[in-house]
Amino acid sequence: MLKYNAEATITEEGELHLEHLPFHTGEKVNVVVYSASGSEEADRASEYEMFMAGYADADSVYDKL
Repeated sequence: MLKYNAEATITEEGELHLEHLPFHTGEKVNVVVYSASGSEEADRASEYEMFMAGYADADSVYDKL
């Protein structure tokens, strides 16, 4: 698996544009976006939310936060 780091800025419209990536046309990739300006605490909260998203049901307190 080839891993590639890139830094980009979210546009006003909430879009992210990445150019000149080392992948071929039609190649499937997995994209994970982290905030470069977030604190360590925010990063941990984000990881927790991603983890819990697979376990929380529609009626859980987690979904109402």
